[in-house]
Amino acid sequence: MVSTPKEEDGGRKRFLDLLEVSPERAAGVLAEAHSGDAAAWLVEVDEEDAWRVFSILEADKQADILEDAEDELTADLVAHMSSPDLREVVEELPSDEAADLLAEADDRVVEDVLSSMDAEAAEELRELIAYDPESAGGIMATEMITVELGKRLGDVVKEVKKLGDAAEEDLGIFVVDGDNRPVGSAARCYFTPCS
Repeated sequence: MVSTPKEEDGGRKRFLDLLEVSPERAAGVLAEAHSGDAAAWLVEVDEEDAWRVFSILEADKQADILEDAEDELTADLVAHMSSPDLREVVEELPSDEAADLLAEADDRVVEDVLSSMDAEAAEELRELIAYDPESAGGIMATEMITVELGKRLGDVVKEVKKLGDAAEEDLGIFVVDGDNRPVGSAARCYFTPCS
């Protein structure tokens, strides 16, 4: 849920006030804020303060903020992250966002992250990283499922639900014929509620 301008401004002021007193409490305000607001507030503070507060957050909140952050903030925060911390954040993101994030990191850190991941996921990310970020390949996600034409809707819903948290909002669901040729597609939101 996006905050109203008044809520956003009140949260921003509270964050900035707490930052001077307690980075931990300021991080608590960030954790409760919409990730877009949190990213905007971090841009307003110096790089060291932004890192100090950001580093306190859980990996899932860090991932949310980095998805909404401007490129400069993302680059600054990723530059401070250790390989294990970056790996935790990468594992929270859809493959296309993870590849974009890794593009901001030092080559050595990227290799450390990828070598510590599941081999299949690491290979997927290596393929995406190889594309120019502005090309079609550089913006694609690899999360998808295929469904045979004529499959019952209830069976498709069960398959999507089996993915659980891995079923991103933009998960591609592709309908294929008996020869595995695409004949259509649908968004996950068509089958299960999207947040």
